[in-house]
Amino acid sequence: MQHSAIEQATESGPSPAMKTKRDQPIRLIKRYGGCRLYDATAKRYVSPDDIERLTLEGVKVTVREAETGQEVTEELLPGRRMH
Repeated sequence: MQHSAIEQATESGPSPAMKTKRDQPIRLIKRYGGCRLYDATAKRYVSPDDIERLTLEGVKVTVREAETGQEVTEELLPGRRMH
């Protein structure tokens, strides 16, 4: 018996596009020198506006000082808990 493409996709579990926000890993942003922000996932430098955009899109974000590992997410975007 042959299965349709929909049945096969359903049997193999949810597709990556169907993952819930809870399944998303937390996006790590490293802060260098107190101001430069590096997105370790995208492997590029980002601006605070880029981080704000990510959070509005539902991406979980945490910002840490590169040297100490101290979390500074609240300092960067006050009033918003990213993770």
